[in-house]
Amino acid sequence: MYVIYGLILVASGVFIASYGNVLFRFALAALGFGIGAILAWWLTASQPDTLRILISVGIGGITGVVLYMLVRIGIYIAGGILGLVLAFLLISLCGISSDVVNAVILIGGAGVAGFFGPRLGSNLIAIATGSAGAFQIVYGLALIFGEQVAPGAQPTELLVRPLALAVFLVIAVISVLTQTRKRVVAISPGR
Repeated sequence: MYVIYGLILVASGVFIASYGNVLFRFALAALGFGIGAILAWWLTASQPDTLRILISVGIGGITGVVLYMLVRIGIYIAGGILGLVLAFLLISLCGISSDVVNAVILIGGAGVAGFFGPRLGSNLIAIATGSAGAFQIVYGLALIFGEQVAPGAQPTELLVRPLALAVFLVIAVISVLTQTRKRVVAISPGR
């Protein structure tokens, strides 16, 4: 079951990391699915695995539809998602193990970055989608290849593993760089 769930997260993350700036509305839906599913997975840790997957996919689907419809405030959502990914990175690197403190940091990071979203610059969407896509890819890989990437890692513990952190940073940087580069359009001569 983990492999199927991991593949869904990897596919969603690749789409976000590749097309986040170009197909922003669909990237918002994929971001909503990924973030909703990951948070639901984390919050239902005491449930059986089959129920966790069903709840995660359901919550992810609902979150994806909601974010798809909220494209008009997408810059705030992109800021919030960037804040959420940075909060996951902070929690992982600091080794905070309290669920209450983790929830406060995650909500605070998403809220503060979401509020300041429009003030963060023109490349916010590329940075937010690149980092969120990279996080989803690494988490999906951790579910698929568990012991090799991040053994037994929860989303809040994922980026503390050296391999997971390195893969996250490489994918995020490549994604942001490719999304922010100038597009060259080839003009074919008329006949």
